[in-house]
Amino acid sequence: MLRKINISQLRVGMYVEHVDKDWFNIPFFRRKITSEEQIEKLRRYHVEEVKIDLTRGIDVGGDQPETTVAVAEPPQEPEESPKAEPRDRSVMSREFREELEPAKRAYRQALKAVRDVMQDSRSGRYLEQEQTKVVVAELVDSCMRNDDALVSLTKLLSHDEYTFSHCINVTVFTLVLGKALGFAVEDLQSFGESVMLHDVGKMLVPPEILNKPGKLTPEEFDVMKLHVDRGVALLQESFPDNRRIALVAEEHHERMDGSGYPHGKRGNDISQWGQISAIADVYDALTSRRCYKREITPHRSMALIYRLRGGDFNPLYVDRFIECVGIYPIGSLVRLTTGEVALVVSIRHDDLLHPDVLVLYRNGHRLLRPKVLDLSERGANDRFLREVEDILDPEEYGVDPAAHIIEE
Repeated sequence: MLRKINISQLRVGMYVEHVDKDWFNIPFFRRKITSEEQIEKLRRYHVEEVKIDLTRGIDVGGDQPETTVAVAEPPQEPEESPKAEPRDRSVMSREFREELEPAKRAYRQALKAVRDVMQDSRSGRYLEQEQTKVVVAELVDSCMRNDDALVSLTKLLSHDEYTFSHCINVTVFTLVLGKALGFAVEDLQSFGESVMLHDVGKMLVPPEILNKPGKLTPEEFDVMKLHVDRGVALLQESFPDNRRIALVAEEHHERMDGSGYPHGKRGNDISQWGQISAIADVYDALTSRRCYKREITPHRSMALIYRLRGGDFNPLYVDRFIECVGIYPIGSLVRLTTGEVALVVSIRHDDLLHPDVLVLYRNGHRLLRPKVLDLSERGANDRFLREVEDILDPEEYGVDPAAHIIEE
């Protein structure tokens, strides 16, 4: 249950689920209020009304004027952990650095497993589930320890085969979103297994269509769409005792407004798994380079997905997905309002517009000693000292984000 209140009624102990400003204009904000400083932060961005979640925080007094809004809620997320230790001022946090190697191992093992499964499907053999169970368990464990490290690998690790890496990336994004929505570990495991196999049907599409370096004709697109039914059939035949294993394969192209395929399902006729995986699937497709297109920056991809919330996608899941992955994900190259060129090295989930960055260029010159800056820092006039002004192409600046972050 959500309750709409005026900012003047906001108190420590309340849980803010929504504010009345667009996330492009203020830090994306959804959390339990633990200090007066947080309330003042919202006031500085001219927030006038918020919706508080009565199941996760305190209510206002009964004599306060407010409007009650009933909404369908996703599973509750866990209570926030205790206040974190002071931030590590090195390029990445200690928790991030410690998780990078286990996350890379888990990602690469998953990539090998998917390659094996896809080859089996292409050969017409029944699929074995044991290998995917093991690698999904490793991804879940990494996600629970530090999901930022795992998410960073989706765009920083180099991949040879899009279809294989796409399956892993979509799995990572859905696990991170599922964790934020409060899924239990065992539910993340079964969800992840379904997601990892969602595109097996593509191996049954003629290669000349699957890998065509150009726009598909209407007839070719009709053939491409058959990967859904073919994948579902293969999964159901391979795992007759696990009906949910094919759920994501069946629904990841369905849309909330009924415009998707293969069945044109609408709204909550699409399962929660299908609604979540649809967002992750489109985001990874937009941000990936293919033989027939350049990738779109994560920031612009998020903007496109945000515009489709309430149409193609469930708004609650879109908002939480943005909060998890970030507006400027780790590895993004940005120009600051000072003219400096910097690499995003850490995101702040309660203030997505002001990440930590590593300044690489200043006054048009490459720095010999790049410097880490906190974009949330303010000057004496209470204005931000620096903000992101534009998104840049790392190739044009000779920057390899992976070399600075995951040190391959």
